[in-house]
Amino acid sequence: MMLNAGLTFAALLAVALAFSIWFDLPRSWGILVALVLTAGFFLEDVTRWRQMRTDMWQVAQGYLIHDSIDGRAQISLSEVADVRLHFGSHVIIKLQSGQRMVMRDLAYPAEAAAQIDAARMPDPH
Repeated sequence: MMLNAGLTFAALLAVALAFSIWFDLPRSWGILVALVLTAGFFLEDVTRWRQMRTDMWQVAQGYLIHDSIDGRAQISLSEVADVRLHFGSHVIIKLQSGQRMVMRDLAYPAEAAAQIDAARMPDPH
């Protein structure tokens, strides 16, 4: 999260300083705008993480089950077309319908993707 905030601040600072130069504004304006926007994005990330930290994903009885504060969703593993690791921390699940779901903030995303992929494949024996 801190790396993301640092990269966001650097990108916003570069844009703000470019605007400062282009419109002949004080450089401190650019730093202040970058800090305020980065703080807003950081607080949004923390809030989203707090809401999603209790989400539970499990593979059981031919279904991928997602329990969250919004309720329970069950997706048949036969509907899963593809499972991919994304940026090393998210798992993207593509369904046969073309819809995509994201599993975020997993402790072991690579293992989760492998487990879902193995469960959706038919047993060769």
